[in-house]
Amino acid sequence: MDKPVIILGGGIWGSLLALRLKDALPEIDFILYEESSVLGQGHTLTFKESDATNSMEWLKPIISQSWEKSQIRLNSKNRTIHEKWHLIAPEKLQQVLTRKLGNKLRINKTLTPEFALKDSSFVIDTRNSCYFKRTGFKKNLTHEIEILHGHELRDPVIFDSCVNQKERFRCLSYFPLDSQRILIKDSWYSMNLSIQMDEMRSALGDFISTKGWGHARILREEGHCSELPLSPPVFREEGRVLSLGGLFHDLTGCSIVMATSLIEEMIKTSFRFGELKELIRGFRQKMEFERKYIRLLNQQIMEENPGKMFEFIFSQSDAFLKRFSGLNLSVMDRPRMIALSSKIKAETIFETMFHSKMPLDVKGSDSFSNG
Repeated sequence: MDKPVIILGGGIWGSLLALRLKDALPEIDFILYEESSVLGQGHTLTFKESDATNSMEWLKPIISQSWEKSQIRLNSKNRTIHEKWHLIAPEKLQQVLTRKLGNKLRINKTLTPEFALKDSSFVIDTRNSCYFKRTGFKKNLTHEIEILHGHELRDPVIFDSCVNQKERFRCLSYFPLDSQRILIKDSWYSMNLSIQMDEMRSALGDFISTKGWGHARILREEGHCSELPLSPPVFREEGRVLSLGGLFHDLTGCSIVMATSLIEEMIKTSFRFGELKELIRGFRQKMEFERKYIRLLNQQIMEENPGKMFEFIFSQSDAFLKRFSGLNLSVMDRPRMIALSSKIKAETIFETMFHSKMPLDVKGSDSFSNG
């Protein structure tokens, strides 16, 4: 290549691709452009080890903390997941990437794909440059807090739905960073994009108080809204631009599974445009087969009974949870998820009927039961 490859976007996709490319294919000339001053969009990333089993060796330098097990707290029961969880802090990602990439990194630089093509062999656009015809939203507020008198949390709680509900559904996850600090992420599922930060801060403060973590000082705040797809991603393929937009887990929003899987395949190629284009197209097709089942669950969360759907997911076996988060569903998982979706929809209809203040139409009720 007489010109470098340009990677647009220093989010988790662009950062991981640049990190892996620098070590695995040092002969490839590339430049990573990020329009802001921070990499990884300044977000904390958490994931379990099975999400990136084949990539752990090169992910280790950017991992800030790890835990041997985690907890799930549901209204029906609590459970322990005996699998490692990892956390990538934005500060650590920034530090490692800045050191390793050197002059291959350009921050605070805005570059369009069209303009980038003038000075590159081809462009890899890792920004989320796609859209969904139908989508819900997941509003996230993250606080890193310091508790002056300390806390007794030892294992991270990766899902807690035993909280005051907001909008369509609300859950939290929280991770002990040391004897005084905890990272807490509050997620609200919604059909609207509007984020009421003051309301979210107040609700998160109430949760902190109920946990007995009084006199907590907020050290850092992250706030963002991510899409919860209800339809396949729509993206453009133009010229010598490879788009990696829309490649994330449709329910969790996590990119680590797809990013590490595809990046591992990319570095096995000659890293030429044509070969990469075919690889990415095939990867999208393969992932779409799995993602349509996840979007079916999203529809239930947005339109029917989110509480029961999450209860179902997190009540399953550890093996199922690995397949679910890893987008590697078995031939038995898929029909079960479809059947469950239909069952929850029917239950929701009955609950709406029998909890309604309006009297039931006798004739309509008989015809329904006989049908």
